[in-house]
Amino acid sequence: MKDGGISTTKSDSYIFAIENNSIPICFDPLAGEDGRKLLFIPKARRRGPLSIDEINECRYDPKWRIKRCFFYSIFWFGWIFSLLIAILITFSHPKCEFTTREWWKDSMIYEIWTLSFSDSNSDKIGDFIGIIQKLDYLRRLGVGAIFLRPIMRVEKSGLGVIEYNKLASKIGNFEQFNELIIKARIRVLIDFPLVLTSISNPWFDKSALASVHPEDAHFADFFIWRRGIPNSEFISEYCGSTLKYFHVKDRPDLPVLHWTNKNVSDTIKAALSFWINKGIDGFHFSSIEYLHRSEDGKDPNWEKIAKILRSLRIFLDDERGGGSAREKIFLFASHAHLSEASKRLLIEHASLNLIVNTELQSLASGNLICSSKNKGNNIGECANEIIADLLIFHKNDEERSATGLVEKDEDRVKVWPVWNFGNAFTPRLASRVGSRIIAEILIQLILILPGTPLLYYGEEIGQKDLSRGKFPQRGPLGWNIDEIEEENPHFSSTNNTNITTTASPSLNKPKASQISQNIFRNFLRLSNLRKYSNSLRYGNVYITKPMEHDAFLLCRYIENNRENDRKFYGEITIFAANFGSITRILPLSQLFPLFQQNNSKNQKWHGRVIANSINALEDYPINSFLDLTRKKLIRLGPMQSIVIQAFNGYF
Repeated sequence: MKDGGISTTKSDSYIFAIENNSIPICFDPLAGEDGRKLLFIPKARRRGPLSIDEINECRYDPKWRIKRCFFYSIFWFGWIFSLLIAILITFSHPKCEFTTREWWKDSMIYEIWTLSFSDSNSDKIGDFIGIIQKLDYLRRLGVGAIFLRPIMRVEKSGLGVIEYNKLASKIGNFEQFNELIIKARIRVLIDFPLVLTSISNPWFDKSALASVHPEDAHFADFFIWRRGIPNSEFISEYCGSTLKYFHVKDRPDLPVLHWTNKNVSDTIKAALSFWINKGIDGFHFSSIEYLHRSEDGKDPNWEKIAKILRSLRIFLDDERGGGSAREKIFLFASHAHLSEASKRLLIEHASLNLIVNTELQSLASGNLICSSKNKGNNIGECANEIIADLLIFHKNDEERSATGLVEKDEDRVKVWPVWNFGNAFTPRLASRVGSRIIAEILIQLILILPGTPLLYYGEEIGQKDLSRGKFPQRGPLGWNIDEIEEENPHFSSTNNTNITTTASPSLNKPKASQISQNIFRNFLRLSNLRKYSNSLRYGNVYITKPMEHDAFLLCRYIENNRENDRKFYGEITIFAANFGSITRILPLSQLFPLFQQNNSKNQKWHGRVIANSINALEDYPINSFLDLTRKKLIRLGPMQSIVIQAFNGYF
């Protein structure tokens, strides 16, 4: 094509070049013979555990062998090195001595007069089933042990045993007693009169007539017999004869066992073993002062008494098979007017667990035991003086007393404090001090103090003595708290509860049920606090001197010095009480821990009211907060008390 067009004619040379010199086509190496490309599918990797073949391949591969040996060596050298470091740290650093805290140091003991506590069958006598029905109540109180008296068959006063292996009349049978032991889930302690029997005890007549009845020769020296000596308050004649015997002071109906006679000690040990096999956890040894007396019977010989008690401890430990403190039989005793030296003797040498402080049993309105200067109500001053003296006696190396009269004594025997206001043989606290409110304040006080409270049933509601009766302190406990002070408290399961052996409570004021409820609630608050508060469980104690005879402060605190800065950190429990009839102002600066903080401008103290007396509810409501840094004075009206939990901080 010519004339400006494109020529489509190929020249001969071009055609020749194309036909005779063709360029070979290069196919893809993955293509087939026909030139078509082949599809390449990579081999998929198998997931999961190695197969046996793969494992064997790695096992015999020299490369993997070297790696395995290397990591094994690293592991074992590291493990051995860590073990050596742990051993080095263990033996090169100071160690804390492992100790088990005895159960009674964190518990309350609750004394029950079994014949009056709770009647299940409406026979007007308390019984085991009645106690079983009230176990939830006892657990709610927070008690760690119940102390039952009487259990065995005794005479009416409860001091002299008639039969050691028989239960008291009408309180139940051994099957019911066993049910109580199983269901209690708290420790069960019983009163065991070691040395006093009743003249109704068959041993007494057998012993007196052993010389004429050879078959009773075994009982000849069961009691202390004498001839040719004058009668006295401790000695009486047997049935008008010349034969005379020793007995409790002014109680000829309670002859004293002759404990130096092996037949007696073996018989009593057999009785102890009998009750251990019944499942009890401990004994209260009553009237131990009569275990060994002077020739005239007037004075106890405490050293020989301690030896007798020590022999019983060894026997009981063998019966229980030794073991830890939690497994051993718990032993305690009480005796009025026991000296400090005798208390130490009975703990250290006789190996009793506790000795009850009976000094507070003398606390009564208007008595002159503590002070003769104050002519009015001296309950506050008297309680302060007794408690301060006992705290000095019981002090440990960290405790301080407001009096500051006693220096540290490393050799002093540590006797654990047991606080008690009364029992089945003393008038009730509320009757002695003349006021349920004062009694409530005093019960709050022993719940704050270091040691073990031993409560007599009914004290948690401020119960008073009955208006009449030979033993008014053993009145029935009214289980309907709304009617606790009514004429017929619900002691039995029947509505007809006109107890013939005891009289009805003497108080019948309006709103009495509200008083009982508030006293009971405050008791529960402090009882629960004792379980969880470190200051109440482990803290030191500080008590001030009486202010105007009838008010004082007390606190529990844990001293945690940081680089010996002499400051207190954490929790302090403060108890403030006014026992008088006039409003008092109590300065918190008198308390040792707070006094130490006066020069610290950054440290602040705040408090929460956790308990109070029933007449302080409006002035200091429960759970109300106080600024103790600004408010350094506590104003208390007549017969008021409060318990404050104080905490510090920095602002």
